Amino acid sequence: RMSAIPGGKGSGHLISKYRFEMGSVREDMPREDVLHFAYPNPASLFYGVSPVQAGSMAVDIDTEAQEFQKVSLQNRGVPDGVFTLRGDGITREEWEAAREQVREQYQGADAHRAPWVVGHAEWTQMSLSPVDLDYVNSRKESRLEILSALGIPPPLVSIFEDATLANIQTARKVFWADTIVPLLEELADALNSSLV
Repeated sequence: RMSAIPGGKGSGHLISKYRFEMGSVREDMPREDVLHFAYPNPASLFYGVSPVQAGSMAVDIDTEAQEFQKVSLQNRGVPDGVFTLRGDGITREEWEAAREQVREQYQGADAHRAPWVVGHAEWTQMSLSPVDLDYVNSRKESRLEILSALGIPPPLVSIFEDATLANIQTARKVFWADTIVPLLEELADALNSSLV
């Protein structure tokens, strides 16, 4: 809802004012009345980029993986595929009967429980299964990428794979020294620069 209005040539200021907009409300504020600080962003002089945004691709991948797994479980883990009727000279009636049989088994209330049985047909898999996609390991990698973007060591969010008491204590110190303290110093520097 806040936007920085760039200063014009010769103004001597990168930002001339700030604008607040919400619905029909629009108010301009003098730059001196606004404390402006943000995470670094190499793509913008005005706006920062949050760690979550930097790790957003991993978040999206993890979300899609969860959705895929949910649908897969609802379908008994059976991947998408096609039935191909075997034999020459399949009549239209035989084709319609096989199609109706698949439709009844697929669309019924208990379709996710009933196995598909189609006589004189061959099943061809058309999508990857969760095993083929290495679901578990891909979620672990996404999780680590998200934590890395946020500067959080895995043991601090109850991921204790390969964790010992010693490296958990070290992880707490690293998190404090490399994530929390630099953030607080950036906030203090921005406040000092604006206020003093």
